[in-house]
Amino acid sequence: MSSLPIKVISHSAPRRSHHMITRAQTGSLKAKVFFSSRYPIPACFLANFANQTQEPRTYKQALIDLKWQQAMQAEITTHSNNNTWTLVPRRPDMNLVSSKWVFQIKTRSDGSIERYKTRLVARGFTQLPDLDYDETFSPMVKHGTIRLILTLGLSHDWSIKQLDVSNAFLYGDLQECVYLSQPPGFEDSSRPHHVCQLHKALYG
Repeated sequence: MSSLPIKVISHSAPRRSHHMITRAQTGSLKAKVFFSSRYPIPACFLANFANQTQEPRTYKQALIDLKWQQAMQAEITTHSNNNTWTLVPRRPDMNLVSSKWVFQIKTRSDGSIERYKTRLVARGFTQLPDLDYDETFSPMVKHGTIRLILTLGLSHDWSIKQLDVSNAFLYGDLQECVYLSQPPGFEDSSRPHHVCQLHKALYG
């Protein structure tokens, strides 16, 4: 019985017409760890890898890691410098909006870790209409406007620079009277039952 010939077909990657390299091409889109019985990976390395790339689910998990502690403290310092809130005694007639921490690992184009980012957010679903807010909106630039500016810059050979304002949302004053629970894990020990009267709007 004669065996049929096997034809091997190789698929070559499409040629790029530009110099940019995507995360998928560098293999950093999804981190992969390969196990081998011949060359086992030490357990301490795997534990450290998991800790480096895993985002905390709760603020209690974040507080046991120095990197996340520093990121949370930086967020609190930013709010303190911008006078985001003032601690006031809680009254029975107050509607208290709860708060929580959001954690995110920011990476570079090659997949390496750039920084550990934390953000204190308000749980907006606990707000009451006509009490905590009157209307909701998010002022932002339209994509069409950005494309127009870039097109004008290219046609006139202008120098275009990008500016990133840290916590840009804190530069607007809040008109409504909103009360927020103290940041979890960063409560004032001398005034544990006070609440934050917001002067600036938070993400929700």
